[in-house]
Order: sequence, then C-alpha cells, then structure tokens
Amino acid sequence: MCLVLTEDKIGKIFENAEKAQAFIKKCTNISVDELVKDRELFCAYLYCFVVYSQAVLTLANYIIVKRKLELPRNFQESLSILIDNDIIPDHLEPQAKLMVELRNLILHSEAEVSSDNVKAIMEGLPHFEEIYIAVKGEVNKILAEL
Repeated sequence: MCLVLTEDKIGKIFENAEKAQAFIKKCTNISVDELVKDRELFCAYLYCFVVYSQAVLTLANYIIVKRKLELPRNFQESLSILIDNDIIPDHLEPQAKLMVELRNLILHSEAEVSSDNVKAIMEGLPHFEEIYIAVKGEVNKILAEL
C-alpha cells in the first residue's frame, strides 16, 4: 500500500496531532491513579498518545523520503535518522526512543500498559512536543520548497 501525503493530508495530520496533544495536556491535571481507574478516560488518553506519536512517525518518514535520507527498517530508526541529520536535536534521542517504545506497547500490548507508562507519557510530553515541533518545522520547510 502506498500513501501519498499531499499538503492537505499533511494539514490533517497536523490538526489531528495537535488535537490529540491538547487532550493529553489537559489530562496532566488529573492524577495518574485517577486516569488509570477511569477506563474510558484511560483509553482515550492512550488513543490520543498513539495518534500523536504516529503523526510524528508518519511525518518523519515523509521527511526521510523527501530529503532522500537513508531508509529506516523501523520507526526507531526513522527518528534516529532525523537526529543524525540534525532535524531533531541530539538531546532528545532518549525521549524519541521512549515515544516509539510507548507507542508500540500501547498498540501491541495494551493490557500491559501500567500507571508507570502513563506517568512516563505525562513527564515526557514536553520533550515529545519538542520532537513534534522539530518534525513539523522540517515538513513545513519541505512544503515551502514545493
């Protein structure tokens, strides 16, 4: 399957990521224990994190293709390639790795998601936002070049 990212589709990815980000941010006012106890809120929180992190990863791969960078074997490598090419700042490498690990855990082993994972998302959010801003900035540069 081939997905062509048009400027319109990229705009929708930005919009959905930012709505998901806002929901995640809103939930930082709730204690981790309360969030985990409320099943609907917990599921919505996890879903929004997946939407947010997947947006970063989809756009990372868009950058890799448009900039003709080396092809990644997995999402972890996608972000590493952007770090190696100074698109994502080096100091965010541990948080980039964590973002992918948490996304994979939620998608592939949701039953194993713990309050520690929710806490990691809450604490990592400022860094995840920095990653998103760096990726979004590079995508916007590419769009301006078209």
